[in-house]
Amino acid sequence: MMRIRIRTIPFAAVLLLLCACSKGGDQPGVQVRLALPGQSAKVALGDEDAGAFPIVWQAGDVVSLNGTLSNPLSSDLAGESDAAFSFASFSGASPYNLLYPGSSAGLVTLDGKTLPLYASETTMEEVFSMHHICCGIRIPLTGDLSVSSFTLSAPGDEPIAGTFMPSFTSGALEAVSATASVTIEYETPVVLSDTPQYFYLFFAPGTFSEGLKLQANDSSDISRQWQFATGSTLVKGKLYLLPETSFSSRDWVDGCEVSLEVMTEETISIEI
Repeated sequence: MMRIRIRTIPFAAVLLLLCACSKGGDQPGVQVRLALPGQSAKVALGDEDAGAFPIVWQAGDVVSLNGTLSNPLSSDLAGESDAAFSFASFSGASPYNLLYPGSSAGLVTLDGKTLPLYASETTMEEVFSMHHICCGIRIPLTGDLSVSSFTLSAPGDEPIAGTFMPSFTSGALEAVSATASVTIEYETPVVLSDTPQYFYLFFAPGTFSEGLKLQANDSSDISRQWQFATGSTLVKGKLYLLPETSFSSRDWVDGCEVSLEVMTEETISIEI
């Protein structure tokens, strides 16, 4: 499990603590790495290692503790796996609920590219063990087109994106303002080739009565759609690997839909 120790200290001491931890201090660290190829984002998934995909903290990350936001993580810790979050002030009472990304309302927003984490402890002396809230997919694409955006949707109308209230005991999500689809747009279209390019999308877990549909869009309005996970239950903390497929002008047909029901699953790692 991912673990993190929280400290409440005066603001002036924040940078000193963070720098000390990055140089082998005694504070247990947390690993968080989240993002997408070609997407302008501050964090990214690590390479697969023995069936797991590691994640690490990045500069600017903020957590919340019972709705109190931490100080942003120092830029000196970009890419580090060892870090401690601090608060200028905190006066909350047990249970202590920790959430990433930080939210004063205790809500999480699933936008296709974020991997929220949660934890709950009864005492501040405990090292917080972080858990995943959502699941994800990875699809390798080849072809001669460029990907300008992806849309993931649940034809059975199950909520996969939007705003949710998480349970800090089970990680279950209660929809607050949720939708059955989510779109990720790339600032610069990702150009495909004969070498597979990996794309990641993250969403709320659940049982999908009519499966999920993923549509890739080219900047010239060409699109292709894939269907998968029909009747399947996808669980939090898992990354589902779809088989390699093509997005090419050579085999494109308007409205073309391809079944990718054969998929494997791996763990999104939060080990330290």
